[in-house]
Amino acid sequence: MTNPTPFPPIYELDTRASALLDVLVDLGHLDEASLDRVNQVLSGMEKPLNAQGMATISMDDVRRVAAMAMFERLPSLDGEARRMIEREWGLLFF
Repeated sequence: MTNPTPFPPIYELDTRASALLDVLVDLGHLDEASLDRVNQVLSGMEKPLNAQGMATISMDDVRRVAAMAMFERLPSLDGEARRMIEREWGLLFF
């Protein structure tokens, strides 16, 4: 008899994590490709599962991954977009 294949975990963003992602997209700090990359990394994280097989992605998780995506994108941004990130960095990440 073979072991049943387990269902993949279900990830959910806590409300603060979801709000941070929304703000980063609304402000233009994450474009579609960057958001896809953030979602890909978040969905591959190892998180403890609850009894229903769900894992919660926290705001700290989103901060870490979003910052990585923003820095990857930084070389392709023009001067004004870079200055905007510099001005808003402290508000978004501290």
